[in-house]
Amino acid sequence: MPIESRAVYFEKPGHENTERTLQLANARADELAVKTVVVASGSGATGAKAAEIFKGKNIVVVAGAVGYQEPNTHRMKEEHRSVIEGSGGKVLFAGHAFGMMGRAVNRKFGAIQIDELIAHVLRIFCQGVKVGCEISCMAA
Repeated sequence: MPIESRAVYFEKPGHENTERTLQLANARADELAVKTVVVASGSGATGAKAAEIFKGKNIVVVAGAVGYQEPNTHRMKEEHRSVIEGSGGKVLFAGHAFGMMGRAVNRKFGAIQIDELIAHVLRIFCQGVKVGCEISCMAA
């Protein structure tokens, strides 16, 4: 039995597509009875919007590593974090699954590690596929 799926393409990239993308993803999650959704969101803006749109689902917002830009700090705005957690969502601060230690070894010794190889292969499809796989590993 064939399975059909609809594809939506936007004329231009950008944050103006975020809300519609989340709405489409929520509709598809409903069709497939998906109960848990993982979203990447550094500042928390996408995570807060996702928390509103994915009401009733378990939402995990992956925000990246604490200390990435400055020691003991993160990029997520507190007002966005409050919306996410206030709606029952979870926020995860973690190092990138396809980076960190492997990248450090590469920089020090010039030897590519398996996590970087995986990231490069996934980027062949597109950056979004790589990010989706990576944040799912981080949230697992």
